[in-house]
Amino acid sequence: MNTSSDSSSELPHVEVFLSRHAYPLGSAVVGTVFVRPHKEQQNEDLRSILQSVTVYVAGFCRIDARWHNVTDYIKLYGKVHPFVQSLIAQGIDQGLLTPPEDTVCFWATNGLELLELPERKEGKWDGSLDNMLAFTFRVDLPLDVPHSVNTNSAKYSYSAEVIIRTSAKQRVVKTPFLVWTNPKQPIGDPRSQQQQANRAISAGRVKFATCQGMAHSIGLPCHVSTTEINRPKGQMTVALPHSRDDVQTLRVSNAVGNSVCVMTIFGATKLTPGSRIHLQWDFPETISASKSWIPCAQVSACLIGEEKAVYEDGTTTRSQSFVFDTCQEWVDPGVTQRVSKTLLLSMDAPCNLYTDVMELTITCRVDITVKENGDYNNLKIEIPCHVVHSFGQEEDIFEREENETLPLAALLGHDVDQKSVFPVHDITQDLKNLALQLEERMRQGRVG
Repeated sequence: MNTSSDSSSELPHVEVFLSRHAYPLGSAVVGTVFVRPHKEQQNEDLRSILQSVTVYVAGFCRIDARWHNVTDYIKLYGKVHPFVQSLIAQGIDQGLLTPPEDTVCFWATNGLELLELPERKEGKWDGSLDNMLAFTFRVDLPLDVPHSVNTNSAKYSYSAEVIIRTSAKQRVVKTPFLVWTNPKQPIGDPRSQQQQANRAISAGRVKFATCQGMAHSIGLPCHVSTTEINRPKGQMTVALPHSRDDVQTLRVSNAVGNSVCVMTIFGATKLTPGSRIHLQWDFPETISASKSWIPCAQVSACLIGEEKAVYEDGTTTRSQSFVFDTCQEWVDPGVTQRVSKTLLLSMDAPCNLYTDVMELTITCRVDITVKENGDYNNLKIEIPCHVVHSFGQEEDIFEREENETLPLAALLGHDVDQKSVFPVHDITQDLKNLALQLEERMRQGRVG
């Protein structure tokens, strides 16, 4: 057995930097793995110490035993993802890669062996940082996996995992990140689109993805200018309001077709946590001689959510309910011409999600009280809402800075095996964010 005085018995320091804290579905997860020697390994070649450095990205579903039979879902998905199983077959400790008993891995990439990547020859670190290794990886997120969410019946989470091995030890470094809905994805009818086109997981089917990478141990992952490195810190970003094209107008009638009012809904088609729905009810100025307009006494509305646990046979059980906001207004028939109200969706509200384990829906429920034949009756309208995450501020920043990247193609496309050319056309700003993070940590001496 190796003793602690043997440098090969110590694992080098590993840090993982991700370009963002959250990624929308359909985008690329981009990160850098930074390996520095242990203090007892300063004079040794890192590649001679390391047996392997492997990175993969995975998605996990933790199933709540109060609502589901955990054993049944593990039988469907398997305890270990096939890609992860192949890593275990290569000699990696199964205990490092096996998720907890109540968790299944529904999506994962291949294990990318970073030490086998050809080194890029352009670029230069500071001279004091020769004995180090740096690798940048990318993984394309599909559109048909669930976004990150933590509910009563299930929790969906994602992480980038780096396994580092020497002849004596091995360790896994887990770096969690969030996956958000894609606000740019076209929205049709929320329920039908989710159930048909965006159904997150087909029962019993695990999903696969590809991890790609490049090695750049002598330099940053991309070019950054002095102006970018020394840009002012702490700038305030203002998100400009976007134009709304999600306006719905409908005439409200009773069971026999007599009109009550005209209702207009602003913003229900695509909501984001922290945004609002605007409701407007218009009434005729006077009751017409034909009395075709039924007098209205009150309007009220609420913005609600519901989580359901989904079972293998397709049945569901409500596991949680939400009430985000309510509003109410009395109406004076023949006098009140218009009522306007606003409903706020709280910042911690969940987004719509449909999987084989759970469903999350958001609904605007409207109640209109009318008076017919001396009695008061209630008309109820339910409007399905589609809630997505907002990337407004970050997208604006990324789009403004894309033209500042200079020789990326030259830096990343030369002197490497053509089979492993790292695609960068759509991750320009992610690479720049990583480069700025690494450069700042180098100057402050905080890496390793």
